[in-house]
Amino acid sequence: MEDGKYNFTALTYKGTTSKTLVEALEARNISVDKKTYYGKAIGQDHLKGKNIVLIGTPNVPEITYKMVGIMLFGDKIDLNSEFITHEKQEVNEFRLRYGTFNDPLLKMVQSYNLESELLQAVGRARLSRGNNTAILLSRYPLKEADIIHFQGTTINRMDKDVNSN
Repeated sequence: MEDGKYNFTALTYKGTTSKTLVEALEARNISVDKKTYYGKAIGQDHLKGKNIVLIGTPNVPEITYKMVGIMLFGDKIDLNSEFITHEKQEVNEFRLRYGTFNDPLLKMVQSYNLESELLQAVGRARLSRGNNTAILLSRYPLKEADIIHFQGTTINRMDKDVNSN
């Protein structure tokens, strides 16, 4: 990315992206899209064929998952369900520390919400129609993704690894 060979557009949260993050991304030739963000990715087509990087995990407040759960499952939802953050959970065949509910129905509501939002955001690049890349930097792994685990590496190293195939 040093030589400007790769041009990425970042998608993240609306209005909560810090100025420091935006400046750091722009210094790496990664612009932050102000038109498309988590919660507003459906139907956006202006990123078709572009390389995108998605930053973050689009969680919503716990109460939102519970309200959706009540609408879908009624009194089968355990409203006293604990939100577990310290134990490893299985997410799409990966074991990792990820905050979720101990109620299986609420866990399903949360998973559906996260996967839907992440897939919509990844889909903005229209990967099946071009030779472009979408990089997801999230604590929530998607089933469809090629998982690359980075620990203590820099974005320079990531750029080299991802684009060297």
